[in-house]
This record gives sequence, C-alpha cells and structure tokens, in this order.
Amino acid sequence: MTKSLLEAARTSSAARMRVLATRMGLCARAARSPYRFTLREIWSDDPALGWVSPKIEVIGRDASLLELKLGQVRFFWPVEFDPSDLPWLYNEVFRPAHKNAHAYEYGQVEIAPGEWVIDGGAGEGFFTAYALRRGASVLAIEPVESLCRALARTFEIEILQGRVRILQACLGMRNSTAMLDQRPRVCLSRVGEHGTEPVSAYAIDTVVSEGLLPKVGFIKMDLEGAEVDALHGSVTTLATFKPRLAIAVYHELDNAKLARQVVLASRGDYVVMFRGMYGWDRCIPRPYMLLAH
Repeated sequence: MTKSLLEAARTSSAARMRVLATRMGLCARAARSPYRFTLREIWSDDPALGWVSPKIEVIGRDASLLELKLGQVRFFWPVEFDPSDLPWLYNEVFRPAHKNAHAYEYGQVEIAPGEWVIDGGAGEGFFTAYALRRGASVLAIEPVESLCRALARTFEIEILQGRVRILQACLGMRNSTAMLDQRPRVCLSRVGEHGTEPVSAYAIDTVVSEGLLPKVGFIKMDLEGAEVDALHGSVTTLATFKPRLAIAVYHELDNAKLARQVVLASRGDYVVMFRGMYGWDRCIPRPYMLLAH
C-alpha cells in the first residue's frame, strides 16, 4: 500500500472513531433525557453529517433588499441581515421528510390544497413558498419589520391574488405588546426580557375571530421558544377547527411536553407525536417537532 493510501486509511479510520465517539456521547445524553428516542433518531442527530445545500445566488439589489435565489426559490432579503443561515433554513423546509427530522409535513400532517395555513415565524418565507406550492393560502406572521417588507416583495403577486396575507406581529398567549431582541442572524432574534424594540403580540384566537382568515387548516410554528405561549393563545381555534399542527419544540427542554399538554387539553381527539432528536451543543436531547392531526 502506498504512503498516500495509508494516510487516507488512517484519516478515514480517525473520522469513523470521531463519529462513533459522538454517537456514544449522544446515547449517554439521550439516556438522561425525559423523552425517549429510537436508535435511528440518535444516530441521525449529528451536525457533522451536514446537508448538501444549494448555493445562494444574488439576482439583484436595491438600497434595502437583496434579491436572492436558493434552489428553486427566489426571494428578497434585508441587506443588513446575515444570510449564512439561509441554506440550513431552506433544508428544514424543502428536504424530504424521510431525510429531515425538522420537516413540517409528515404522515397525516399534510397541507391540503385550498385551505388556509398560518405560518408562525415566517422569517425569510420559505415555508410560505412551500405551502403555496401545495395549493394553500397563507397568513404569514413575522415580528421583524424589515423581514415583513422583504416578504411583501417576495409574494407581491400572491398578495394581489389574495393568497398571501402578512401580519407584522409575534404570537403569544394574549394580545399585548412584546419586546423584540433583533439580531443580524435572524435565527437568534426573539421576544424576551432582553428585547429593545416594541412589537404587537396577538393570540391566534384573536387573529381568527377578527377575520384575518376564514378558517384554519394547518398551523406551523417556529418561534424561537415562544411556541407554548402561542399554543395557549390558540386553544379556541384548535377546538373549533382542529387544524393539523407542525410545531418546533426543540428550543427549550420542556417545550415538547408542555405543547402536547396544551394541544390535548384543547381537543382530546388530537393524535400527537414527537419527531426527531435535537442534541446540539451538548444539550439534553429533546424532540425537534410536535406533529398533530
């Protein structure tokens, strides 16, 4: 065997040992979790595995917005925001469910053509674009003003067609004013005690009762940890329409358990499941998603 082949073999062996050590550590942390995971979920939770992502293409720009293309999606993005998370966010939405624990559609939790969808935490608009392709209409709810301006440009035609409505707000337990901590990385922006920018907060029950959409068939939420409060503000909507739910619950350890309690308290005939395992940064593992139908 040549020297180069020996070095390649040693490198490959060392890489396999690192992966094995990572998996063993994940198994040990998963054993301490209040949730239970399959071996497949544990084995597939590894940021080192990575996702093959399309590259970001800059199509155009003006003083405040970039026009970007990522995969098959063209969209607008505020010039002041870091775009480095966009490929990851694209994969969360568009990567097929059998390869993606964060997928918003799985099993019987599907978007039906012609129904209204709530996109809670619309961000860059990838899920709104996905739901439109599935034949739905979308109420996109997003607290960051510059992202709402970008969404209005991205979905200008669909807004004129009546298929997209945009609400600048965050979702919560009740109507109030919240404080937004806005960061250059959109994934790190959140409502909380460190916020400096006031933003309106609404309960989904208010949004529905005041006629922003006629009925609700599907609710997606990825609210950087505020999902449980938003579900508390949705109990009448859940009881009335029983929309299918795709809720990101990995931001806090107890969120999955608390979200399930709220959903089942609103309607006992919901079928609720957890999917995936989030164990990054050596945290105690917890599910990625709560799905309900």
